[in-house]
Amino acid sequence: MASRQARPYPPAHLQINGDDYPDLVVGDLVCTWAHRDRLLEADQLIDQTTTDIGPEAGTTYTWRLYVAGVLERQEACITATRCTCAPVATGGAFHVELLAVRAGLESWQMQTRDFTYGLAYLIDGSGASLDDGAGSLLVHP
Repeated sequence: MASRQARPYPPAHLQINGDDYPDLVVGDLVCTWAHRDRLLEADQLIDQTTTDIGPEAGTTYTWRLYVAGVLERQEACITATRCTCAPVATGGAFHVELLAVRAGLESWQMQTRDFTYGLAYLIDGSGASLDDGAGSLLVHP
């Protein structure tokens, strides 16, 4: 069972720039989420959007940003419910992962979001995506 009963609950209500599931993000990535606590929630079903419960003592969060499937940035040992990042990449397919860690054990599940990151959201006449020639997405249908 891989110590599943001892693992922290994953964080809840992950938002990117105030949106639960953004299609497009421009500017800094501001990720927010809610604490969860396996001891306080043990016998209850809690809605994903419910505000903070806990966290269990010793819980931290690990946040990862992938650009086109490649890890660009990782922040570990976060104790707050907010992480801000100015991505190095100027655009493309972004993937964010957020998980809880306690006593060296990662949460069994994690929050993930996939979205397009870029400077503009326009469609050319053909409806095709445009890039700057270096692979950075400028326009997305």
